[in-house]
Amino acid sequence: MKTIGDAVMVSYPGAADALAGAVAMQRAVDRHNRRLEGRRLEMRVGISVGDATFEDGDWFGTPVVEASRLCAAAASGGHASSRTAATPKPRVLTLKPRSRSAKSSA
Repeated sequence: MKTIGDAVMVSYPGAADALAGAVAMQRAVDRHNRRLEGRRLEMRVGISVGDATFEDGDWFGTPVVEASRLCAAAASGGHASSRTAATPKPRVLTLKPRSRSAKSSA
């Protein structure tokens, strides 16, 4: 894990782990926002797959750049994944839908 200003970069062993981590982070932010009056946290996630190089405490490579660009393109509160990360894998990740409040933040 690496922090960059108000951004966080996390490396996972696989795409399903990255998606599970993204969902967990988004749910934690959602729980935080439900308890908070006024200022809300917003989070976007970019997920990419590939070989990155870890050197001197930092990650480098095409998937790092791609994840950053995907994050910038994602909707607030959402995530964007590369085609490779979105391709189904043998491991299955099950997400239970949950109801959302009819209220919308403006």
